[in-house]
Amino acid sequence: MKLSDYINTYYEFSGKASDVARNLAFAGIAFVWIFKVDAKPAPRIPRELLIPTLLLALTLACDLLQYISATCVWGVFQWYYDRKFQDVSEDPILDASSILKLPQLLFFILKLFTVLLAYIFIMKYAWCIWFRPESF
Repeated sequence: MKLSDYINTYYEFSGKASDVARNLAFAGIAFVWIFKVDAKPAPRIPRELLIPTLLLALTLACDLLQYISATCVWGVFQWYYDRKFQDVSEDPILDASSILKLPQLLFFILKLFTVLLAYIFIMKYAWCIWFRPESF
């Protein structure tokens, strides 16, 4: 695989999942905001939605950390090989170590896991509110 293909392939496959996870995190936060309790002196989030709210915030943090780690790793990788090869117009075929992919993969997996877990809690809350109101 060519050097330029490594970055393009990764971003193509992870980009859509990242967009969906980010949008779901924002939608989940909006859901929590809709069900907030207006109390004096400030609105209060229902106790059952605290964990999903924290998970959604963690999702957004993992999203940012995924892109920061990918930028750092692939930026240094690109910089190193740009310096190594004198002719930057050539696009050499290189093998990147799997270790280089671990930080962004870890944050990617954590992001998807936290948004999925948050939505499990949100769906449980919504189910109880809509179909069994006496349980709350």
